[in-house]
Parts: sequence; structure tokens; C-alpha cells
Amino acid sequence: MKRGFYTIMAAQFFSSLADNALLIASIALLNSMKSQDWMTPLLKLFFVLSYVLAWGALPWDSFWAFSPLLSALIDERARFPFTVDYDDTSKIDFEHFQDYYSEARLNAYFDEVTRLNARLVARAEEILSPDQVARFEDLLRDQTLKSKYVVKTTHALIGKPAAEAR
Repeated sequence: MKRGFYTIMAAQFFSSLADNALLIASIALLNSMKSQDWMTPLLKLFFVLSYVLAWGALPWDSFWAFSPLLSALIDERARFPFTVDYDDTSKIDFEHFQDYYSEARLNAYFDEVTRLNARLVARAEEILSPDQVARFEDLLRDQTLKSKYVVKTTHALIGKPAAEAR
């Protein structure tokens, strides 16, 4: 391999490290401000969105045009009536952990996430171009699939309660 390859790889590594450090610092700032629990997952989503929307064939000055989108997304998320909100870690009951993460509750949660995503896309259609809406919809679908995989894999690894295992 040529020396230039390693230089590029090192630059990408440090750039990624800086991005993650900024995200971690932002989350720490939210926690220190005692912000509401729904703000942290939304912050993570907006970090991803900033790369998808800002760097995807958009001039830099267009980035600031998305503040109406951010406001709409925050509004939709805050008003969405989740029956089970796994983003609020303060509500986890560790004594009834298996019941809290039951298959039925997980399926209900991801059905609600799918409905929320549809509302987010509907709001985005008022603000974004059709191309950007399609990319946004793909991003939400991919994020939901990844979340579903992580939650269900974790649930499978934790296993069944001792009473059921016998």
C-alpha cells in the first residue's frame, strides 16, 4: 500500500473520532442540563441527519434551511403518544425486566415507531424535495431495522426467566 492510503485512513479515523467525541460531549451537556429523556435519541438522529442532508449534494448554505424540518421533527416526537417508550430509561423496572421487554411489548413499540416515522415523513414532505424525502424515509427505515435487530438480539441473549427455563 502507498503512503497516501495510510494518510487518508488516519485522517478518516481522526475525523470520525472527533465526530463521536462531539456527540458524546453533546449528550453529556444534555444530561448536565437535566434535559428530557427523549432529547438524547433525537440528538443522535440529528447528528446522522446532518451528514445525510448537509453533505448529500447540498450546498453548505442550504443546511440552515433545514431548521423548519428540525422543529417539525422535534414537535412530532414530543407529541407522539407512545404506550411503551424504551427511550425513557428511567421507566425500566428491573424486577419485571422480562415482562417489560416481552415480545408483545417490543412488537407494539416498533409498530408505534413505524407510525411515528410515517408522521415524520409526512411532515418532511412539506419541507424537503422529493429526493430528500426518499433519502430521509430510507434513513428512518434503516434506523428502525437496526434498532429492532439490536433490541431483539439483546432480548434473545438475556434469555427467559428462570421459571420458564425449567
